[in-house]
Formats: sequence, C-alpha cells, structure tokens
Amino acid sequence: MARDAAEAAGECMKLALFDSGSGPRIGVVSGDTIIASSFTGSMIDLIARWDEMKAVVEQSAAKGETYPLSSVRLLAPVARPGKIFAIGLNYADHIAESKMETPANQVWFTKAATSV
Repeated sequence: MARDAAEAAGECMKLALFDSGSGPRIGVVSGDTIIASSFTGSMIDLIARWDEMKAVVEQSAAKGETYPLSSVRLLAPVARPGKIFAIGLNYADHIAESKMETPANQVWFTKAATSV
C-alpha cells in the first residue's frame, strides 16, 4: 500500500522529535500540526517497544496537546545515532541532476553523526 493511502486509511503515523520550549518530546505530525505524545522515552525506546506502545501513541494523537509545526523546533529523530548509512543516486531525478549514469549496484555512503 502506498504511504499516502496507508496514511489516509489510518495505518501510518508520522513521528517526530520536537521542542516547544520545555525540552524534547515525541509527537505525531498531522498536516501542519504536531500532537504531543505521552510517551516519555527516546525515539529508539519507542521503536523498540512499538507493539506495546502503539495504542498509547494513538490515544495521545487523538487528544494530546497540539502545536502548529511553525511554532516548534524539529529535532533529529535519533539524538545520538551511532552510524548513518545512506544510499546515493537512488532516484531518477537525483541521477539526472547529478549528470551521472544509473549505477548497476546501490551506492552506499556514510555520514557523520553531526550531520543530522
């Protein structure tokens, strides 16, 4: 199922780490707003415990404190990533704008954790 269709069907949530002035919090992005979650752990904790915490996050999204995205500071979703791996030249427009040939194999590269 395409991401937009999954989101419209309520099967997809956009999670983000943000600061509204009182420290980092996890929230659910909905349109041009973010709804604070009651989950108090890190994004890694939430991912690790997703099966047990999904309902908690969904409940927060239904009735949590809402902020306009323009009023909060979005933060890196993982505060201290150990490693960042990326795939280059992974879509046609990027290949065309870089004036490179389509690679026969995936082009992997790493980024410094400070780049997030």
